[in-house]
Amino acid sequence: MPKAARRITRNGAQPDRSAEKVQRSMRNRTQQKSAPVAPAKTNRNRRLPQKPALESLARSQSELEADPNRQSRLFSLPRELVRDIANRLPLASTISLTLTCKEAADVVGTQSWAQYKKLKQWSDDRQAFSALLVQDWGHILEFCVRCNALHPPLQPPRSHRETKLTKCCFGQNAMIDYLPKDESHCYNLVFTHIFDAMKTSESFASKNSFGPEIDLLAGEFTIAKRSIIWGLASSGRRVDGNLVVKHVHTFQSMGNKALVAKDLLSLPIRLCPHQSTTTDIPERSMQMRGSIELNGPLFTHAILSVLPAAARTGVDVSAFKKPTPLEREQMDAVRAGDKAYWRCRSCPTKYLVEHASDKLTITSWHSFGRDAYHAWKYWKWLVRREGKLLGFDKRNDEWWSPSRTVPDFTCE
Repeated sequence: MPKAARRITRNGAQPDRSAEKVQRSMRNRTQQKSAPVAPAKTNRNRRLPQKPALESLARSQSELEADPNRQSRLFSLPRELVRDIANRLPLASTISLTLTCKEAADVVGTQSWAQYKKLKQWSDDRQAFSALLVQDWGHILEFCVRCNALHPPLQPPRSHRETKLTKCCFGQNAMIDYLPKDESHCYNLVFTHIFDAMKTSESFASKNSFGPEIDLLAGEFTIAKRSIIWGLASSGRRVDGNLVVKHVHTFQSMGNKALVAKDLLSLPIRLCPHQSTTTDIPERSMQMRGSIELNGPLFTHAILSVLPAAARTGVDVSAFKKPTPLEREQMDAVRAGDKAYWRCRSCPTKYLVEHASDKLTITSWHSFGRDAYHAWKYWKWLVRREGKLLGFDKRNDEWWSPSRTVPDFTCE
């Protein structure tokens, strides 16, 4: 059969429509163009509507007429003149003027409050306004240069409590908070307490100088924890030029029960970040890998060494790690009959454990040196730090702490 004729589909066989497309596009553009719209005329002198006043500033007509502030010399002037005067004042002074009375806020306006919110945290206007507020609230609030805010005055350690602003002001090494406490009693040291005590007793900062007790560091209370009555008496003074904080812990059983080591060690008791009686396993850190660390045995051994044999039963000594050579040396010295001033290997802490008349007394001394430089250095050793995000060089607790060269000091 003969093949069918092939249809021609080449471009050359079709009519050229390019000129028609160009004309159509030009016609569409012409139709889309519209006449230019004249810009709307704005009246720059037009008065903008005032924002409604705050609810706390709203007053009735009778209150307005009875306000005695309207009779003062300042507010008897025309409002425009008073506003012009306020606009020439510094921002801190303008805000202070609006806070004097409702009449001032009504006449001057509260635009300065909005301007204050837009200021940077460390601006001069903020500091100036805070200084003006302290003049009237100095007995209740004080200006904090660390966070640029008004705080209640810092309380002494015997009544200081941690707040949300404490860590913001004092940083990570904020507070020594491992001493016993309850809802009504505490003893929380902040470095500012140590610094202020240094300044008040700097006349006794030389060697062989012994100063009186510092009232700022004094405190005493008694709490009941489980079946034990726990008392704490704190004081601080210059001893041989060093600022030494002293804590006296006393323990007695409730009722007529005998004091048992198992009840004591389970409290637990902490003298410093490194000397405690806890047998808990530390929280694992993301920065540390290896075997589980155990608490050191020195403090527990010091307590057991003064208790009678009948009171030592039930204590699992295997829950503590082996003593270091320095700790072994102290244990041997006590067995030889020497007076046991136990020493921590990681901070300037000494302690003495005594037992008499079914009452256990633990006296600890913490040295902060003779000047602010050494005080800050030792302070970081005495603040307890733990957490799973901290590495070896950041943690400071009974499980992870380096052996430091700690200078010897006179206790009392």
